[in-house]
Amino acid sequence: MHLFFSVAYSGGSDAPISITGIAGGTMVKLSGNFGEVRA
Repeated sequence: MHLFFSVAYSGGSDAPISITGIAGGTMVKLSGNFGEVRA
């Protein structure tokens, strides 16, 4: 299974982070306030 994650940062650690994950042709978009992103 191919897994692809795209993380877009806007500003600093306090800024909203948009995470788009594509796995097996399925796209899932998560958005929120994250100070730390772990793979």
